Amino acid sequence: MKKSTYLLFAIIMLLTSCVKDKCEREISYETQVPVYMSWEEIRTPVEATEPRTLESMGKIYFKDSYILISEPNVGIHIVDSSNPSDPQKVSFIPIPGNKDMAVKGNFLYADSYTDLVVIDISDLTSAFEIGRMEDLYPSYSHFMGLITDPENGVVIDYNTEVITDIVDCDDYYNYYNGGGTDDFWLDSSATDAGFWEGDVNTVSGGTGTDGGSGGGTGVGGSFARFTVKGDYLYAVSDRDLITIDISTANEPDMLSSNYVGWNIETLFPYEENLFMGSQAGMFIYNVQNPDNPSFVSEFQHARACDPVAVDEDYAYVTLRDGSECEGFVNQLDVIDVTNISNPELIQSKEMHHPMGVGVDNGALFVCDDDEGLKIFNCSDPYGEIPMIAQHRDYQAFDVIPYNGMLIMIGADGLFLYNYKNANDVTLIGSILKGE
Repeated sequence: MKKSTYLLFAIIMLLTSCVKDKCEREISYETQVPVYMSWEEIRTPVEATEPRTLESMGKIYFKDSYILISEPNVGIHIVDSSNPSDPQKVSFIPIPGNKDMAVKGNFLYADSYTDLVVIDISDLTSAFEIGRMEDLYPSYSHFMGLITDPENGVVIDYNTEVITDIVDCDDYYNYYNGGGTDDFWLDSSATDAGFWEGDVNTVSGGTGTDGGSGGGTGVGGSFARFTVKGDYLYAVSDRDLITIDISTANEPDMLSSNYVGWNIETLFPYEENLFMGSQAGMFIYNVQNPDNPSFVSEFQHARACDPVAVDEDYAYVTLRDGSECEGFVNQLDVIDVTNISNPELIQSKEMHHPMGVGVDNGALFVCDDDEGLKIFNCSDPYGEIPMIAQHRDYQAFDVIPYNGMLIMIGADGLFLYNYKNANDVTLIGSILKGE
């Protein structure tokens, strides 16, 4: 009996000696917690409000005597420029996630994150939403650096929070020796995608089908990604050209989405063609068959951001460096598009950090960032293209030249110039940031 007791005791001791004490450690780490704007809030019907101060300048659009200014992610300011020496804010249209816009008749088409919103602007003081196309371009959200969630909405910011966890010692040591564990690795989907704050490369510069006439379309700048021609709205995402039938204003209907290439940034209409700027080159599509644009040609250039403006047989492309452009050149390219199927580079001019570009009747306007607005004589594109004036007073982002009035947007606000004499361009009116 004694021997049996000792044997049982020995077996118990042997077994318990193989069981380790549980080892745990406490760790703390920072993580980024997303802040969402809900789909319900994003899709609350749009209505115009009282005018607001200009806080952040985005893209611009001109129709009749009205200037539309997008405040990135917030909405659109409406400005009456019928008296260019004293432009007046008329109203503000709050549109979450707005960047781009175009107008046909009395209807404004604007993006709201991944949606397309149709707004009746027959009375600009009481504009209101009449239609919406949800989830128009899912790839667009990726291009804009957005993170969307089908339940929670769109990520608009991140809060930093400190998380404390109790972990097994083995996991703790693996983590600090580079192994890591799923329990406390930071969620890469939150940190790698980032939050896109706004496109300082604002506004664009092309004429629509009917210029600024009352019943037709308006004029955008060289950074636009929306344009209207006839009964069609064309929009570019990061890689696609999207065609939307807007013959029934409140019921836009997407007809096609054609792959163009990577990093498509801007869209400029001229006659029967669409000129698209990308970080790798300029693409030309023909819209004689408007519901299904067809590829015509491509002009390749060094990797850089690439707004485009076209006049007569020549395209003017500004290339600039910067982290978002992944390039190292700052120049103006002049391209002969007489043969639309075979565009040819005529010459390049060195620039400081060129952004928006506009051209009209032999006058070329280049926004050269903190070197201001530069004006060139481009009446002979194969010749010298001399700079005939420079306005350094304000940082310049983009321009719209129209019938002798130049609309310029920059970090400091909205500026109107008279350019009827290109050799004597004068500032005639402005609305400054904060006004």
